[in-house]
This record gives sequence, structure tokens and C-alpha cells, in this order.
Amino acid sequence: LVPREADTALALMLQKRQRLLPEGELTLDKIATYADAVYKEGDVDEAIAGYNRVLSVDPTDASALFNLATIYEDERDDVDQAETFLEMAVASDPTHVQALLKLAWMHCERRMDKNVYGTFDQSLCDKRDSDAEDCYR
Repeated sequence: LVPREADTALALMLQKRQRLLPEGELTLDKIATYADAVYKEGDVDEAIAGYNRVLSVDPTDASALFNLATIYEDERDDVDQAETFLEMAVASDPTHVQALLKLAWMHCERRMDKNVYGTFDQSLCDKRDSDAEDCYR
């Protein structure tokens, strides 16, 4: 960016922060609310920065960890990093249902990608097809 464009980009970012960041004393809840708002507006980098700010104060905040996992999976296509954040979220709050479900789903998808079940299912289909052919001979 050239200096004028950088100044414009900075001014726009500051406007967004002033508009979306809640008034009053800055708390972790307000930072998380801000990160949620900028993520909904499509500013992924700013959302990541917000959630990381929450984690810099409270590294066990399961909601921030879950939200980062969602961003890394959906926006960055970084499933490994997403899985790491989910494992941290579940470790810090074993009752975080969304994190548990998403982590379980990731593990299922990994198994399917590795074709653990695919080979078994294909052998059943082959057996069924050969049995069907024998039946009609």
C-alpha cells in the first residue's frame, strides 16, 4: 500500500472499531462481542485478532477457541489448526457441546478421508453384486 492508501485503510479500520466496539470499559466479553461483529461483517483478520486478544488474557476461553476453530476451518481451510483449537476448547470446557460435536465430526471426516470404512463398504458391495449375479444365473 502506498502511504495515502495505508492512511485510508487505517482510517476505515478505526471507524469500524469505533462503530462496532461497545462503549465503556473494555472487558473480555466486549472484545469477544466485537470479534463476533467483525467476523459477521467478513473481516476475518480483525476477528482473529479479537479472539486472540481474549485468549491473551484468558487462554482457556472455550468460546474464543471454538470461534477461532470455526474461522480456521471455514475461512482459512486449515483443518489442522482448527482441530487444535477445538481440542483446546474441549480441554478447557468439556461441556462445550458445539466444540465436542465439531471435533467429533472432524474425526469422522478424517477417517473417511483415510478410507478406513470405504474399503470395507466396497467389499460388501462387491460381495452383494457377486451374490446377485449368482442368483440370476
